[in-house]
Amino acid sequence: MFEKLFSWKGVLSRKEYFLYGVIIPIVLVIIGVVLGKTLHLDLSVANIIFAVFLMLGLYMMFITAIKRARETASSTLLVMFLWLAFTPVMMIYLLVAPSKDSVEKQSKVTRVISSVIGALLLIGALLFYINYRKNAQGMNEAQTAYQKHDYQTAFTLWKKAAKNGNALAKNNLGSMYLNGIGVKKDTHKAFTFFQDAAASGITEASYNLGIMYGNGIGVEKNIDKALAFFEKSAKKGYAPAQYELGVIYMNGNGVEKDSQKAAQYFQEAVKDGVALAKLNLGVLYYYGEGVDQNLSQSYRLWNEARSEGVGDAKDNLNILCQNAPEVCSQ
Repeated sequence: MFEKLFSWKGVLSRKEYFLYGVIIPIVLVIIGVVLGKTLHLDLSVANIIFAVFLMLGLYMMFITAIKRARETASSTLLVMFLWLAFTPVMMIYLLVAPSKDSVEKQSKVTRVISSVIGALLLIGALLFYINYRKNAQGMNEAQTAYQKHDYQTAFTLWKKAAKNGNALAKNNLGSMYLNGIGVKKDTHKAFTFFQDAAASGITEASYNLGIMYGNGIGVEKNIDKALAFFEKSAKKGYAPAQYELGVIYMNGNGVEKDSQKAAQYFQEAVKDGVALAKLNLGVLYYYGEGVDQNLSQSYRLWNEARSEGVGDAKDNLNILCQNAPEVCSQ
């Protein structure tokens, strides 16, 4: 559970997690304490501890909300921002909340302010939940329609979601335009949707931009930009991007050939089951390029690739078994 919650692969970078989960909460706690002392307000140790734990809890939810917003709608971020904006105020109130002995001295204004803050926090949470559920339902319906080859319905629902700022929907629309599925093929529109989605942190969109730049689809071919987008996607654990980087460095496509880098990228892609990565990594093991020569590894990888439908793997296995029959007989 916690591994999934705090996994940065394909969602957030480690720096973003550190910022949202550590730096911001600490800064807000410090601000609350400094303001409390400056205003000579009642700062009990119990209130401070409670405020710290509240902030940590709120920011754990905030991190999760960011993850959800990346997949639902950018408008959700506005709701979360409003919720976040009231958090320092709420924390300051908790820090200066009167002790049990002085409850009776609490002014009517303070009680009203605290009630308003609490209500706003609750409203923010409810709006986020409603917005999330609404967007999630629409996305699920679109995905179901797409799987049933009802591309018109999927397109309509994703287009509606994209207008509401849904980054994942933009990426899906880009794929439909790129491949001419359900709509007339339009690489310019595909590129625009991928750009917007990538700017919102959709890993697959960065990969798609890399494909377009790498092959000159809808844009002028630019290996440097393709590499940048593939690397951005690969850093977040997106296996297809890792595979593409492996191919680029293996063949020296627009860059200096680097078999060691190629092997590293293929190894990462293999962990996520990319069959073509198994084929190419097997080739590197066969020739000892970028890794120590290991025919047994080549046999294992090619055998797996063959079982997953990669045709060239069968030919490679035949050659391997002719040249080193002892490996195939193990």
